[in-house]
Amino acid sequence: MSAWFYVVVGGLVDIFWATGLKYSQGFRLFWPSLLVLCCIGISYTLYVKAMMRLPVGTAYTVFTGIGAAGTAAAGMLLLSEPAGFWRIFFILLLLCGMIGLKLTAGDESEPQEGGGEADAALRGGEPGRALKKGHFLPLSTTSPADREQGGLR
Repeated sequence: MSAWFYVVVGGLVDIFWATGLKYSQGFRLFWPSLLVLCCIGISYTLYVKAMMRLPVGTAYTVFTGIGAAGTAAAGMLLLSEPAGFWRIFFILLLLCGMIGLKLTAGDESEPQEGGGEADAALRGGEPGRALKKGHFLPLSTTSPADREQGGLR
């Protein structure tokens, strides 16, 4: 799955839990509260999965932007909140900013910064192995030049 897919779906689920807070009446109603808690777990799990490949600042901004814009729209459509010109204008401005960040985020095919044994261990590798272009390789088969030049991630 694409990391951006995780960000978008996580942001959409973010809308459900934020809107659901109103329906849970401050966590006083059991089923709406349970749904809110489940959506929070799903939303942030998807966000964490996206962090494996995307710059944290860009992904977080898009993730929260989708949640913020979507929750504002849901409030206007479902909860009779005001829907004036300026409110809609700034929601659209927020969406334009998220699209701009997505377009300038860079390549998601390369894992984000880090390298060597510690990064391999964090990504599910083993000590003595490193991640290079998405594959774990024994450190003994890589040259020091590879590691110093950033060819090994």
